[in-house]
Amino acid sequence: MILLDEPFSALDMYLKDRLQQELQELLEDYEGTVIMVSHSRDEVYRFSEELLIIDQGGQIVAAGKTKELFQNPQRKEAARLTGCKNFTRAVYVDEHTAELTDWGGITLCTEQRNIPENINYIGYRAHDFVPIWGEGGKNQIPFRLESKAVLPFEDNYYLKPANEEADPPVISWFVQRENQEKIREKGMPDALELVEEDVLFLE
Repeated sequence: MILLDEPFSALDMYLKDRLQQELQELLEDYEGTVIMVSHSRDEVYRFSEELLIIDQGGQIVAAGKTKELFQNPQRKEAARLTGCKNFTRAVYVDEHTAELTDWGGITLCTEQRNIPENINYIGYRAHDFVPIWGEGGKNQIPFRLESKAVLPFEDNYYLKPANEEADPPVISWFVQRENQEKIREKGMPDALELVEEDVLFLE
């Protein structure tokens, strides 16, 4: 058995990537078990076939196949630890309808997927929003811009629902370089759309 305890935590990005490539090559023929402890979502996804998520109190939050847990983490804590940044409380209405109470009370409507009755939250990853210009439709969040961070390969927008009077949680929307040109041409969108397939139903 090989135990790796955050092996890449103190390295710059170039060196980290090179060492990760070398480690993958070294482990290709290794028939034993490798256990890696990491706080990096990307490292976990790159290296592990199975994933055990433990919270700050030492409790097991989720366990299973890595790619399956990223796709369907089932619990809010697991979704957060796999990198999901956006959450709202959700109230079940019926198998195709839920009220999203922290995002201005908008209604989530599904066509292909059934909403589980035990839903408490939905999660939505910051890169998955679809910008909408013009009149709104279903599953859309009108917003106001709070702040913006310009990074080398993407712009990060931090938003609040436009029709929420209380102090709702910030919504993170990350726009990669290839999609920034449309925003420069058309300006900020009027709303962000939730794609049904990308919604995480969470307990």
